[in-house]
Formats: sequence, structure tokens, C-alpha cells
Amino acid sequence: MPPSQQPPVTDEDCNLPSQARLHLLARLQTLLGDIPPHFWAACHLCDEQKLALLVQTAELNPDIVYIAAGQAYAMVTSWNQSMPGSASAATTPRSSPILQRLQSSLPGPTSSPLQGSPQEANTPPAKRQKISFTRSRSARDGAARRDNSRCVLTGTGASGIDVAHIYPFCLLSKEEDTFGKRHMFWRMLRMFWPDDKITAWEAVIFPDGPEERGLETPSNMITLSAQVHGLWNAGQFALKPISVSEDNTTLTIQFFWQAKHPLVMPTINLTTTPLSTRNLDSNDETRLIDCRQSDDRRIKSGDGFELTTDDPEARPLPSIALLEMQWFLQRVAGMAGAADELKDSEYHFSDNGLYYRGSYDDGDEISNLGLDDGGDETLLSHISSLSGPVIPDNTGVLSSIEGPKHYTEEMMDVEERFREV
Repeated sequence: MPPSQQPPVTDEDCNLPSQARLHLLARLQTLLGDIPPHFWAACHLCDEQKLALLVQTAELNPDIVYIAAGQAYAMVTSWNQSMPGSASAATTPRSSPILQRLQSSLPGPTSSPLQGSPQEANTPPAKRQKISFTRSRSARDGAARRDNSRCVLTGTGASGIDVAHIYPFCLLSKEEDTFGKRHMFWRMLRMFWPDDKITAWEAVIFPDGPEERGLETPSNMITLSAQVHGLWNAGQFALKPISVSEDNTTLTIQFFWQAKHPLVMPTINLTTTPLSTRNLDSNDETRLIDCRQSDDRRIKSGDGFELTTDDPEARPLPSIALLEMQWFLQRVAGMAGAADELKDSEYHFSDNGLYYRGSYDDGDEISNLGLDDGGDETLLSHISSLSGPVIPDNTGVLSSIEGPKHYTEEMMDVEERFREV
């Protein structure tokens, strides 16, 4: 987007609190003392009226707010799927030889039991629901076609592209237990943001009610390069929805790097001011390049991007409501330290254009995020290495990021059916 058309940037966009918010935070600090970092981040970004209600509640019964403070971490880890056993948000299908071998060994129809089969009739309801709920290939293909199979931020395409969920896929499944993970996630959201906003977010995903299974549509998907997707999952940047055209063919979003506060500890003073993200053109040691610009310009906080579609009905744009939800939760995750796995790992150079810090032993095994190898030209670089040429070797990518966890869950289902045969 040309500089003259870039959306304006406010202090609040850059995670800087207003004086009114600081006053409320000071009152809450007096009542509670230091609190966990994810609750600190949520209080800095939540609705101010909800923050005032938390202060009033703490004045009457601080234990209630203490409990909420302790649960904020679970809210964030449910969102970015960083807890063990949670599922990846990626929808790009990838071959799993072990999964294929197990599936081919099962008797009956040749279609995968994960896609649903006549054998479901003999499967207990709870297990049948888990087996039959799979990613929608048509929704994924629609989102990829809408975005021209290119990363909407860097413009890179061809191989190495993920169609990523905005709202996590694993939180779409039907959940009758009102104390289950998904229900508790939405209840925690209501502690920080107004009911009408939460209802609008929920209606996009659960039009049939929060107890039912969520929808799989292109409106909950966005195309990113594999590396950019990894950074997004780690809370290293957030996307602010700006506007959508009247004919629903153009969506404007704004990019903001996120920065973990250097003083974040197990507990933190509520009045601690987050780091400003204004004009950041990198996060720690990584940067992004918009390859559509002739000067290979770095993507910086405040940059605007336009997403378009040629058919709003068949290939709808990403939901502005879900992007708003993402805008808040990504910043909470980034401020409180969701990027720890990246920050603490050793970095190396890969043939996908990603620089890493530290040494590399050719004998070490490095995870490739479970992603297909490809020639993604996205440039994420170690800034201190830009002064001289670097010759890429054939290593992998981030060793600290796990591959898509949903394949682990699928394999467990298939293996269990295999044992029952």
C-alpha cells in the first residue's frame, strides 16, 4: 500500500496505555499486587469498562480476580496452541508416510476413516465426532485461490505456503461439556471484552450456537508463507482489521510487530508499561520483506495491506470480526512472551531464506515445522548478518517449533482403530 494511503497509527495500536487505563491499573495493583504476565498483558489491552469492572470486583472479593489472573495463561495458550497436545492452525495438507501406512492397513472402504466412512455407524459417538471432524479441503482451496496462493504479507508464493486458520481449528469441534477447554476459553474472553463484541466473534464461527461444531470457511483462513505462519503462531506480530469495502471485495489490514517486555517475570507489576511497537521494522532478530516492492522494503509496524476477492460469496474475505479477535489475543501473546520458543532457540540459515543465530552441527536433527520443502523467497534475516554475504547451506528451519500437532492426534486415532481391528 502506498505511504500516502497507510492507515493512521495511534498510541493504543502500539500497546501504549491511556492515562485512564493507567489509573485503573494502579488501583488494581494496590488491591492485588504483582500478577502473572498474561493477565498483565490482557489488562493493558482489554476494554476499559471491563477493566473497571475487574477493579470493582477486586475491591469486593480479590480472590475472584486472583483466579482470573491465574487462568489468563490458559486463554492465551488455547489461542496460540502452545500447550502439549493442541493442534496446529495450518491447513496445508502434508504427506505422512506413517499415517498412510496405518490407513492402508485398515479393512473396509479405501477412503480415510478420518474423512468419515460407513464404519462410523459402529463407532461410539464421542470417538465418531473426533474422527469425522477434519479440515475442509474446499474451504482451504477457496482461501488459497482468493489469495492467489501467495502470502498476503510478503507476496511470496508457489511452494512453502500455508492456509492458516485465524480462529484455531482445534477449538471448532463440538463440545458438550460446558467446562471443556473451548467453553472456558470463551468465558475467559468475556472477562476482558464486552459481551456484544464476544457475541459477534462467536457468531462467525458458531452460528448454530456455542455447543455445536464450528464452521470451516475461507472467512476463517488467511494465506501466509510457512515462515510467516510460524512467527504468527508465536505471537511475534498481529494484524489489525481496518475496513472492508461495501461490496465485500477488498479488506484493509494493518501489520504490527509485537515485542515481549524485557522485565516479564513469573509476576509483574500491573503498571509496568509495555514496549511501544511504533515503527518497528523487525522483531528481535527477524525481519520480513515485501517482495512486491521494487526496493525490497522491510515490513514495519503500521504498514497497511489490501486483501481482495473476485467472488465474495464463494471465496469470502477473512472475517473482520475474527481478525479483531486475533488483533487482541495476538498482542496479549506477544507482550507476555508467547515467542519464548523462538527467542531461546539457536538460529541457523536455511534454504528458505531464514537466518538463525548460533552454531550448527551437521549431525543434529532440526525440525522443519512439518512443512513441505519449497522455494519460498520470504526474507527473514538476522539483522547483524546483513553487512556481508551469506552462502546458504541445506539445513532445516526453527528447531524449537514443533511440527503440526494435529497429525499426532490423527495418528493416535488411526492407531487406536488399527489396534481394535
